[in-house]
Amino acid sequence: MPPRQRKGAAGTGAQSAPGAAPLDGPPAREQTVDALTSAHLSALVKCGKAAHTVASTRLDLGQLGRFLGRQPVGNVTSDDLRAFFGWLTRQQGNGVGSVRRKTSTVKQFFRQLYADDVLMFDPSAVLIYPAAVEQDHTPLTPAQLDAIAQAAGTPHWRALLLCLVDTGLKRDELVALRTDDVELPPAVPPPGRLHVRHRRASRRVRQRNLALTERLAAALAVVLPATAAGTAEGGEVGSVFGLSARGVDFAVETSGRRAQVRPEQKITPQNVRDGFALARMTTLVAREAALSNDRAALREARREHDRLLVRELGLSERSALPERYRRLLGGLQPDRAEEGRLDDDHLAAPDQFQHGEERRDDLVNGVAAD
Repeated sequence: MPPRQRKGAAGTGAQSAPGAAPLDGPPAREQTVDALTSAHLSALVKCGKAAHTVASTRLDLGQLGRFLGRQPVGNVTSDDLRAFFGWLTRQQGNGVGSVRRKTSTVKQFFRQLYADDVLMFDPSAVLIYPAAVEQDHTPLTPAQLDAIAQAAGTPHWRALLLCLVDTGLKRDELVALRTDDVELPPAVPPPGRLHVRHRRASRRVRQRNLALTERLAAALAVVLPATAAGTAEGGEVGSVFGLSARGVDFAVETSGRRAQVRPEQKITPQNVRDGFALARMTTLVAREAALSNDRAALREARREHDRLLVRELGLSERSALPERYRRLLGGLQPDRAEEGRLDDDHLAAPDQFQHGEERRDDLVNGVAAD
């Protein structure tokens, strides 16, 4: 990117810009990455960036600041940044995913300084993202899911992992799960119920009730007393697991690594959710096999089972995911691997369902409707 003509005094920057220097301090271009990080993070917060994005940006820029030391941002060259990423790869052992994220962070930081007239040119403009590693998008098998749950290091992790493995919850739904969302015997018939009615922040949720498995109920019975003991005296109902989204990611990734499930890739909550969905579809398709001689009954069963799956997963009833999982079971891959993931775009709005039919179908199949 060619140098630009400065709008004002060289290196001062606009007072309202994220990279602007304080009135009584040196010009922004003469300050270090560490000195300018706080203003950059504040700008991200004002732009509405998620807390985990701000936190990861802080960590990434802190690592860059340590590498560059006292070197002013105005003296940072493209070769300096290439050396930084070479250091991350060779000395720090960062994987492709981490390097790609940190490349994005560094580009955003220097692009903003350039846009704010702090820098004459953007040294990060020539940086190239490393090629993403092609990963296996085939859903995890039931045996792999069980191995991940068995590899949990603590009772809390085991309950957390079983919530994902046995109910297919989304990560954000798990983070938002509260103690009053769990009903265990003898308050309700065994093995119990799980109410899904919250997500982090204002993200919409498909409210539903899910039947617990016996092992999940037993795991929750262990952790809930400890959770209740830690609840504030004011009577506020607390989080079941008390973890952030990144904490859940860490628990799943660590357990997957301990279980040696697909060691070449990072196991995520989304991988677990996909595995649950395919296992559930396998069970439903097996039920349909008994109707193979009655085409009308088979068509009706397929429709009912597809509707049941999308309700259990909190998806829109218009979602094409059931058909994609049927194709996977038949040995056919989706046209695009990412189409087989249970993303937020498939989430249903609360008014997209007829609650009367939903309650009837769910009670038949062991899932109580709201």
